[in-house]
Amino acid sequence: MRLIVLAATFLAFALSGAARASAGCGNGRVDTDRIVFQVTLSDGNTYPVVGFLYHHGQGNRVLQVTVHGVSDDHRYWAIPDFDGVSYSYARFMVCRGYAVLALDTIGTGESGKPDGDFLNTNETVSALRQVLEQVRQGGAGHFKHLALVGHSFGAEQSALEQAKYNLADSVVITGWGHTPTALPPVSLPDLSTPYLPVGSFDVEKTAGFFYFLPQTAPGMVEFNIAAFSGTVSRGQFLDVLEFFTNRSLDMSTAVRSPVLLQFADQDVLYPAASEAPNEKMFWTSSPRVDVQVLPNIGHALNAHLTHLESWKGIDEFLRSLRHGHGA
Repeated sequence: MRLIVLAATFLAFALSGAARASAGCGNGRVDTDRIVFQVTLSDGNTYPVVGFLYHHGQGNRVLQVTVHGVSDDHRYWAIPDFDGVSYSYARFMVCRGYAVLALDTIGTGESGKPDGDFLNTNETVSALRQVLEQVRQGGAGHFKHLALVGHSFGAEQSALEQAKYNLADSVVITGWGHTPTALPPVSLPDLSTPYLPVGSFDVEKTAGFFYFLPQTAPGMVEFNIAAFSGTVSRGQFLDVLEFFTNRSLDMSTAVRSPVLLQFADQDVLYPAASEAPNEKMFWTSSPRVDVQVLPNIGHALNAHLTHLESWKGIDEFLRSLRHGHGA
């Protein structure tokens, strides 16, 4: 019953399904446009990839394309206010002059769902490449700078896309590093179906993997599970495990754009103490590599009470690029 109530609470904040919705942003507003991109995968079939463009008018110089991690969808970047605290990364960035295109990556949310064993990382990155190509052609408006912002599995995808196709002007990586670490002793979700069932990550698993509970609002873990757990294909999830044990698969040494890397000090999957010290050596082709260590925060950065440390760091990085001024 508690999960049902929490889900209903989320729906009260979520989009009604219309093409556009608005929310307050200081003295202005945040507009939300639903955009559908068509992508063709190696099976010859065409699938929709849905993105939600958060913006304030048409004068944005910088577009952030955000890529969520496993068990989430685009709403990781637009979490509704919870217990009086704003958790919307998209709203924060729009209020600072950016536009944010938050994707439901292929296989997740409102996007198409190919066969779950066919849909692996290569196909996912192919879909991302095609979306970015369409964005470059004006499919989400016209911008002077495109920043690719990936979290966790989305960070792996973002690094691999940028290494292979170099379609973004800068890259932000959160919750992903290259120094091998042990997988926490938590049982894996059910892999008996082509798509992991929504709710495969229960409260105990989710809290253990993704949260630093002293800086997590009571009820936030349950809220996330009930309100916006995303689907993930079996092919994608098995690749996540492979990437975790072989970090070089993201081809980061071939990335040729400025990169920001954020590590949370309480992240049990990619702990800052292990990852941050040597991370720059894995981005040898990048002209600039910034590493930020975030205090008192776990893997699911945006859902913590301390999320502003991450958001402000990303804003400062993008503003520091000559062509990356948010305002």
